Amino acid sequence: MAIYHFRTQLIGRSQNRSAVAAAAYRSGSILYDNEMQRNHDYRQKKEVIYSEIFLPEHAPEEFQDRATLWNAVHEKETARDARLAREFCVALPHELPLPNSKLLISDFCKTLAGEGMCVDVSIHWKEGNHHAHIMCTTRGFKEDGSWDSKEQKIYAKDENGNRIPVIDKKTKKQKVDSRNRLQWQRVKVKCTNWDSRDKLLEWRERWADYCNGFLIKENQIDHRSLKEQGSDYIPTLHEGYIARQMQADGKISDVCEKNRKIKALNQELKSALELKEALEKIMLLQKLKDILQDLLEKKRTEQHTHSHTPAQAINWAHRDFGADIASARERAQQSHKSTTKDQINPNNIDR
Repeated sequence: MAIYHFRTQLIGRSQNRSAVAAAAYRSGSILYDNEMQRNHDYRQKKEVIYSEIFLPEHAPEEFQDRATLWNAVHEKETARDARLAREFCVALPHELPLPNSKLLISDFCKTLAGEGMCVDVSIHWKEGNHHAHIMCTTRGFKEDGSWDSKEQKIYAKDENGNRIPVIDKKTKKQKVDSRNRLQWQRVKVKCTNWDSRDKLLEWRERWADYCNGFLIKENQIDHRSLKEQGSDYIPTLHEGYIARQMQADGKISDVCEKNRKIKALNQELKSALELKEALEKIMLLQKLKDILQDLLEKKRTEQHTHSHTPAQAINWAHRDFGADIASARERAQQSHKSTTKDQINPNNIDR
């Protein structure tokens, strides 16, 4: 059955990380890092079977080149704590063959590019672990193709919608600048909602919807947690590459051991729920049987009552057949006399 996995992280200077190195690793390629003046070579990663870059409107065409794109990001993001990229790591449903997985991931990435970010995606086709890495730029583009701002300053306003003045603590009056212009309080606002929790939840749900478009009903996935779904099952822990490698090497991983115990408990819970469901079905069937039995007994009672009720006698009127015969003879004689009289009438004799 398909599983849902959608993890996001930021790649930034505060972590002493390189977006160029990350892109090289995920794409299984060799990229030259202008800032570090060295190559990042990950061509030995054979599980990378698909990589593509999706550009938004107004982005320079040269950013289709992976090294050009991420070196340009490094050149733009100069702050010591700058966020260089946002990455999504998503599990691809193992029910899907490679062509369908490519179509799924490209369709999803196009929606991200449609929101204004450059999207660099790579599929890692590992045995039993099909997943994709999606690296996105953290800022969009202006119409002239230059980088857009991440945030901007706007005037702060009070509850009535009026600008709030900057007050001089000494004079208690509104401050002015060197050109005698009044000063107003300003606040920073994000140019996009990409950093919001609501947007993350939207992306998570969108990924589930796109996956379900390729999956049959029995294998549908849900972006909500088990608790949000109202499920009694215990969620497993994310194992990661290191834990699985330890298992492959014959070592013991605490995370994998905990997951084995959780899976065993979930299996017991599943059996208990299946037994409960079976008992409920038996009870419903018994109720149905009782209803049908009552209807059958009622029908039998009605049939028995009708079979023992004597038929109602028909009230025949008494007939005197002798009188009927005499009356018929009298009518015949009268008819005969009438006919004979007509025959001897002088008026009927031809002259």
